[in-house]
Amino acid sequence: MAHFPYDVSNDDIVAFVDEWVKLLEAEDYDQAFRFTAHAKGSTLTPTSFRDHVLQQAELNASCFDDDYGELPSSHRVTLDGKPTPMAQVKEVERWATNARGLAGSVWYNLNFDGFASEYTALFDIVDDGNGLTLALVDIGVR
Repeated sequence: MAHFPYDVSNDDIVAFVDEWVKLLEAEDYDQAFRFTAHAKGSTLTPTSFRDHVLQQAELNASCFDDDYGELPSSHRVTLDGKPTPMAQVKEVERWATNARGLAGSVWYNLNFDGFASEYTALFDIVDDGNGLTLALVDIGVR
């Protein structure tokens, strides 16, 4: 789990999430789960996290039509994506720390087998009084 200084750039935050995605691509779900903090009240476990990602990869693969061509049979998260009608979103929003200690959020669409999807990882940017931490809130279709 990374701890950032207050002056961390949005590009550095996205690069951190890219590293998290590389763990998903390597199918190292236990390490990916430990790589970030988790939002308070999160019910994700390493196993449920893995199962959720794999189930969504399989569902995503079944939604493609002939415009995308043949999908590989791996059905897994990939960092790099091919141009498709859907653009991948990697968005960091920052604001003054609120009463819950939140200083922003990250919205990051995952690629499956090289294609952008609507499957999104949502992170809180948490101000812990000594800097910022990314906490995974949820992953799902948005």
